[in-house]
Amino acid sequence: MRNCFFITLLLLGLVLVSCDKRTNADEFVPFQDLIVSEGFDFATTRNVEIHLSVISGSVPVPGIIFSIYNDDPLQGGDLIARGATDIDGNYHTTKSITSAKNYVYVQGNFETRKVNIVNDKIRHTYGDYRNSTDTKFDKPQRTKNYQYLPWLSYNADGLPAPMTNEVLPAGFLTRLNQLLPEYQNFPNRFPTFFSPGLRTLIKVDEDVELFLTFINEGAGFRNAVGFYVYPQGTVVNSRADLGPLTIVFPNASKSGAGGSLNAGDTVYLGEIPGGMMVGWFLIANGFINGANVNTNRAHYFSDSQLNPESDPVLKQHLIQAFDWETQNIVLAFEDQNREGTTDNDFNDVVFKIRATPFSSIDITGLPPIDPQNDRDGDGVPDDYDDYPDDPELAFDNYTPSENTWGTLAYEDLWPQTGDYDFNDMVIDYNVNQITNSQNRVVKIQNKYRLAANGARHKNGFAVQFPFASAQIQSYEGSHPSLLTLESDGPKAVFRLFDDAFLLIPQQPGNNFINTTPGLPFINPVQVTLNMRLNTPLNPISFDFQPPYNPFVFLNTTRDMEVHLPGYPPSHKANPVYFGQYQDGSNPLTGRYYYTKNNLPYAIHLPIKWNYPIERNQITRGYLKFKTWAQSNGVSHPDWYLPNPGNIVPEYIYQRP
Repeated sequence: MRNCFFITLLLLGLVLVSCDKRTNADEFVPFQDLIVSEGFDFATTRNVEIHLSVISGSVPVPGIIFSIYNDDPLQGGDLIARGATDIDGNYHTTKSITSAKNYVYVQGNFETRKVNIVNDKIRHTYGDYRNSTDTKFDKPQRTKNYQYLPWLSYNADGLPAPMTNEVLPAGFLTRLNQLLPEYQNFPNRFPTFFSPGLRTLIKVDEDVELFLTFINEGAGFRNAVGFYVYPQGTVVNSRADLGPLTIVFPNASKSGAGGSLNAGDTVYLGEIPGGMMVGWFLIANGFINGANVNTNRAHYFSDSQLNPESDPVLKQHLIQAFDWETQNIVLAFEDQNREGTTDNDFNDVVFKIRATPFSSIDITGLPPIDPQNDRDGDGVPDDYDDYPDDPELAFDNYTPSENTWGTLAYEDLWPQTGDYDFNDMVIDYNVNQITNSQNRVVKIQNKYRLAANGARHKNGFAVQFPFASAQIQSYEGSHPSLLTLESDGPKAVFRLFDDAFLLIPQQPGNNFINTTPGLPFINPVQVTLNMRLNTPLNPISFDFQPPYNPFVFLNTTRDMEVHLPGYPPSHKANPVYFGQYQDGSNPLTGRYYYTKNNLPYAIHLPIKWNYPIERNQITRGYLKFKTWAQSNGVSHPDWYLPNPGNIVPEYIYQRP
């Protein structure tokens, strides 16, 4: 029996060990014993330069609007920035982005693209390049019901030859981008394109030569596209009434997205005799490597009655529109069954038709590509303009993102060290830099929430902005009696409050707010600061991106400031404190707000962060903080996320 008892204990111990996923590296180390190099700044975000360019041939395309998301917008990704290409075809800005992520999603120019962050830069050029060097041309398979133009050959990517490239006017491309934005329901925006009886074929009255030009595509599929011809007056009841289908582009995919097409690539379709109708078709995801097409996959036709949806309202998969300025007919396809899961943006494949002579075709009833509504006349269509009635404002740019908050957490015993629970003052923030159509900052909306106050001192909170107070045209705050602009320094400083207890009063029998489990939770108090600038500023010029340079000042002593590590003091900070006790600041080298052994007095998190409970060091609740700090941020950059293995919940204050 005794042996059985010891065996049972042994097995129980093995089970407990196997369930504890902590490693020796995760063992608690007192914060003050961390060994951190002098070069580490404890930053959980980084300033990322964003440079997107759009060209057509060698022509820059202005007015292309891009939206930047912190993840796939179809999977809950949140907006962080928006802007437009300038006269040189460039959208250039700087954005603070979490260091734990090495990519963003960029939406615009007919597509949503995952773009990697490389060396703190996001760069992509939308334009002409080939990703195929294959010059061997194969003959695609031909069948009874499908044919190819006899003068065309194809390489293994489905690229036609011979093919010319037509330079597409920048204004034309801008109009199309504004007409067909990514993920916006086109039938809801433009119901006139879906009016009963509206023609989605080309009516040829006299002999005409037709040219089909690829413009762009925003599809996940590698679609095949072609045309068919039948006499005017034909009653089309089935596919047999169309005659053979002519495949022109076996793979209507652009370079870098599963194909080799570039904007402007043009194929001659031949001469179409008068008295005929020309229709278009798409075979969804029909391309097979080697230039062949799987003709068993779903087909979508200009003759909508042949399409598979049972609801007549949803049968249309193609729009035809006429651009008066260039005299081009635009074709735009939706490539998924509209009774299923589809975005209905009708930009999955976009082509244009050129007719010679143009007078040979009948454009009666074709909807025009009109300039999009722009009520305030700032050049940004209302569908894209976050402020359609203000010509000085156009785009929201959020930090951390549109629907999330970041957190600032401080110790308040500087220049001495504290207990390193980083809850002496906890401030959540969300900043919106509102830019104009030239991507310059015009207005800033700052939101702060006093979330916790684990201090007995009467501490205040302030923010230094990266421009002089003379740049501020006007400002307003939710707590005007507490708000103060300090305009006597080189950079504007706003004090949001001088004493946190003026926002959340001390509680009977306890000085601490929201740091001790079991005590009543006090709802955070929100403080706002909105300002408008005299002159729009380029965010690239800012010394600090949002949340700028936030700091606390201690026990109503204004000149006793605590900033994020490495951030400079304001003009009112008293230098006498630097180097005292455990402070390792050195004004001569520009090194501020580290201890003598390179530890911070404040941290910044790009999420709404659950901080340690009262008198529990951050290294006790967040197991990976030690490895992150001692690796100079290389290991576990997501240490602050509540992922398994990252946290010990009993040492962390769980906010409701």
